[in-house]
Amino acid sequence: MSENKAGLVSISFRGHTPQELAAEAARCGLGMIEWGGDVHAPAGDVAVAEAVKASTLAAGLQCPTYGSYYRLGAMQEDDAAKVAASAKALGSKIIRVWGGVKGSADLTDDEYRALVAAARTTCRELKNFTVALECHMNTVTDDYTQSLRFLNDVAEDNLAMYWQPHQFKTTEYNLQAAKALAPYVKNVHVFHWRERNRYPLAGEVELWKQYAAIIGTDVPYMLEFMPDDRLETLETEAKALLEILK
Repeated sequence: MSENKAGLVSISFRGHTPQELAAEAARCGLGMIEWGGDVHAPAGDVAVAEAVKASTLAAGLQCPTYGSYYRLGAMQEDDAAKVAASAKALGSKIIRVWGGVKGSADLTDDEYRALVAAARTTCRELKNFTVALECHMNTVTDDYTQSLRFLNDVAEDNLAMYWQPHQFKTTEYNLQAAKALAPYVKNVHVFHWRERNRYPLAGEVELWKQYAAIIGTDVPYMLEFMPDDRLETLETEAKALLEILK
């Protein structure tokens, strides 16, 4: 039986406990959870991470990725060690990090070079993990062409990418981005947004099937946020995600 790569990003429901989320994710047919480092599994709190892992496994789920809030070039000296400790306790092999605090167009040449150096240092500090950058606004990887440039300039074997569609850009751009970054993608965040408006994933199943065909379905696909922020909506969103990956 193939591994269930459909999952949930825990920050979708910051107000619910790990036990509640694990149980509901399992009931809805999901196989994975990405635990966030802000509420459910704070970096460095190993006891909490171990308890979260126990709840995850008890529900029959996996935790392949750790959603840390580590920002390249903007952390304290021991923060990488804290992130690594929590990821290890969760059993995660992939750690999400953020590409600095500025968008790619706003970085000076010196700031960009400093960020490249910070990324190299972080990758070496987290050498036992895959370090994955998110395609997120106000970071160096806010555009897929800049993401490719940064990956190439850092040139560390354990540096990779998350992927998600850019809700402020066109479908054509997102299809191009998926194709360009597919070789580097280790995790996908799934949602149906248009600019600041959220919609049920069911309305975007066919487009998401195109994304999945480009990226492949051997990486986790994690639901991120519900259109209405309600836990009761997870069932219908999970059904749409499972249809996409079928």
